[in-house]
Amino acid sequence: NYWSEMGPRVGVSMEYSTSGKMALRIADNSAIDTATAVRNFMGTAKGSISFNLNYTSAASGLRLGLWECEPVHVTDAGNMFALDISKAGVRSWVNAEGATVATEATLKPGNWYTIAMEFDVAQGTMDILVDGVKVGTAQCTQQQNAIAYFAAYSTGVETSGTEFWLDDLILIDSEDAALQMI
Repeated sequence: NYWSEMGPRVGVSMEYSTSGKMALRIADNSAIDTATAVRNFMGTAKGSISFNLNYTSAASGLRLGLWECEPVHVTDAGNMFALDISKAGVRSWVNAEGATVATEATLKPGNWYTIAMEFDVAQGTMDILVDGVKVGTAQCTQQQNAIAYFAAYSTGVETSGTEFWLDDLILIDSEDAALQMI
């Protein structure tokens, strides 16, 4: 399993693993910044990222983003697609104007969900699937050339309380089957 200890608020846990190994745990317990985990891969223009997600709280917001360049801060340039989970568990995506658009899915804390983000950089779209069911199509927040980073982070800089787990992250490059990452 490729998750490794990354800091006091981002670590690994066997407690909530679906794979039988370790899951990435992100816990935002700071009211002065966010908790972030980033995974880099070879840039791709068309493909999908899927993973299992479980959360106990989204009190300070939860965003899953696809980036061209490495994100240092949640407002940095390079974020092509952003998928949010609110305190109430409502999944939404962020459009180019920064507004959120609700999907047809509401997630409940304490349950595992399989999330898929199927993206096409040239078209500027991303289909969002929850447990195999398409719940929306997102438009890009800003046009980029490729997706090379997956980031999961809390969004509330002045709030805390988000805690979630990611497991079984898989990237599939639709244009080059040799570039599949598990």
